[in-house]
Amino acid sequence: MARVERVDEVWVTLGQQVAASRRAAGISQQRLASLVEYSRSTIANAETGRQHVPRGFWVRCDEALGTGTALAR
Repeated sequence: MARVERVDEVWVTLGQQVAASRRAAGISQQRLASLVEYSRSTIANAETGRQHVPRGFWVRCDEALGTGTALAR
């Protein structure tokens, strides 16, 4: 497997984790967007791995979703 494909898999997996955490918390994409101060489309794109967001995004998601450091580590 090429390195690029592995990196893409990491983004997709991380996005799936934030989506699952968000759903488990009963929070909509729009609500999470307002909590982390990013747009709803950024949330949607990050959840599918289409958008590579900075570490600060994941830190804010951890804080908003109460996931410790699960997303930002």
